[in-house]
Amino acid sequence: MPRPNAVISDVREVTGQVAVAADERLGGAPVPHRRVIFGGGQSGLLDLSLDRSRIWGEVLESLRDSGQPAYVEIDPESDVITELLLPIRFLVGAVEPIDDDMRVDLIVSQARHYLRASNPDFAEFRRLLETARDDRTPVFVTETLDDHEIIDVRPTGEGPADAGPAPAGQG
Repeated sequence: MPRPNAVISDVREVTGQVAVAADERLGGAPVPHRRVIFGGGQSGLLDLSLDRSRIWGEVLESLRDSGQPAYVEIDPESDVITELLLPIRFLVGAVEPIDDDMRVDLIVSQARHYLRASNPDFAEFRRLLETARDDRTPVFVTETLDDHEIIDVRPTGEGPADAGPAPAGQG
């Protein structure tokens, strides 16, 4: 399970500008938004009064055009998209305990990635990562930008990779 209010899906449509109810931050003027519709039927709004939303709109359009999934968090009261992250397809090289957490090596990333024991889906994500490592199947990994904390893991639906020898200790 992803974080509450999260949607992980393909992007079906990014609408043109629409006006939404008055916003007190802007003196009661209607605020321009764009609606984003996802593959599962969920939708969220991009608040165009925020600079990041203009960029996020372009990113979401690009993801739609390339058929790539998006990870978004949507405020349940306003329907505004408050976070946009990109699930990335990886092969898993290693999953090793570090205290109560797990350090995850993702091929070919040079960063250190961590699955925290505090994640409510820790056991499920650990299982998915270990299975992907053992079976050499790719997974979509979504992580925070600042500290590479893994917040979501999903199978890609692809079969085993045929890209050389198995990771160390897996042959």
